[in-house]
Amino acid sequence: MLSTGLAGCAHHPANLPPPPTAVAVNTETQPAADLLVCPAAPEGFPLDQAATMTNPVRSAAIRLAEAYAAVVDQLDRLIEWHDPGACTPAAK
Repeated sequence: MLSTGLAGCAHHPANLPPPPTAVAVNTETQPAADLLVCPAAPEGFPLDQAATMTNPVRSAAIRLAEAYAAVVDQLDRLIEWHDPGACTPAAK
């Protein structure tokens, strides 16, 4: 009895902000077709050539290659989530 009575005595200020507005998003829409194209792998460095790079240049090339690979992997996974099998080697 006491717990139900205490809830009625709680202080409720009149200047409370309104509750957040609900937002509905239609999940059935299709993204633009060009967003669902699996990225093609670019040609790498030539294997029959040699070059000398300083350590900072080499480190930058490695960072760029790793970042590009991460972005391609993320895009592949997103496209595969939306359209399973779209980015398999046979589908490309």
